[in-house]
Amino acid sequence: MFFVAVCPLVIFCLFVTLCLSVCYVQAIKGDKPLFAYISPHAPHVPATPAPWYADHFKDRKAPRTPNYNYSAPDHHYVIRQQQPLTAGHGKEEDKVDELFRNRWRSLLSVDDLIVAVMNFLEEHGQLNNTYIMLTSDHGFQLGQFRLPSCKLQVYEHDIRVPFIIRGPGIAENSHYKGISGNVDIAPTIMELAGVQVPPFMNGRSFAKRITQATTNTFNEENTSWRDMYMIEYWSLGKVVRYDHLIDGPNNTYLAARLLNSTHDFLYAEFYPDGTELNFGTPVEYEFYNLTKEPWQLKNEYGSSDANSEVMAEMKRFIRAEYGCHGNACPQLL
Repeated sequence: MFFVAVCPLVIFCLFVTLCLSVCYVQAIKGDKPLFAYISPHAPHVPATPAPWYADHFKDRKAPRTPNYNYSAPDHHYVIRQQQPLTAGHGKEEDKVDELFRNRWRSLLSVDDLIVAVMNFLEEHGQLNNTYIMLTSDHGFQLGQFRLPSCKLQVYEHDIRVPFIIRGPGIAENSHYKGISGNVDIAPTIMELAGVQVPPFMNGRSFAKRITQATTNTFNEENTSWRDMYMIEYWSLGKVVRYDHLIDGPNNTYLAARLLNSTHDFLYAEFYPDGTELNFGTPVEYEFYNLTKEPWQLKNEYGSSDANSEVMAEMKRFIRAEYGCHGNACPQLL
């Protein structure tokens, strides 16, 4: 059984393929499976494209989502103090759009890498005997809430990442709807490889849910799978991009994301920088019903619109989840 995890300046596709070839030969000689973790830098800043892709996507601009260049005075400090992105040649919006184009351009080299890996596996007769995963470690902002770049906020554009997997037993074009995170990837790979997942690992394997489904959509109703996920971030301090403060005071947060067939919520507590978390003294709160507000424009915390019962449940979850590990965590049932 093979496993290849490709995590998006990968210009050196031939070098990567050569490394895989050497690993493959060594694996065959030892009659052992191969695991390859490939982690290109693209499209991370500065997102420098290969010279042969530098002129692509000249007319593309960063998506103007509803929260693009949006003033949000009811959000936490880093967001509510943002000034509008300036427009015009060489101004902030121009820089955001050029970064967006360069991210796309640099990803063309990642596409080349993926093709090289797939071709390598096919040439050696292992493509259909290999699990291939593609994902990322975080989302990104390109003008959302007037933030010109980076990844340090609690909102959907920063915390949600794509995850694609193919391999033996996985139905083509199927969609897994359970709420999962990067912490679940290692246990899933271990189970797919037939290795017992140790009880101290925080993540949960979703291997059976993607290999035993008989339909193209994998719902998690009436199962023991989680419907809430912990989100945690410690502020880096003062971080500025394009003259905008994108990280700073009170941007350390603990949050919970609740998602099932009837609920779609985010609850977050913000704490002073550089201090031990004290559940009695968060400095700011945010609460969003994403069924009504998918772009998180309105903070419902403290308003009559807020679902107080759900919010209380999410608050309890954060306190139970923070500091636990492995099987002791409440959602690892």
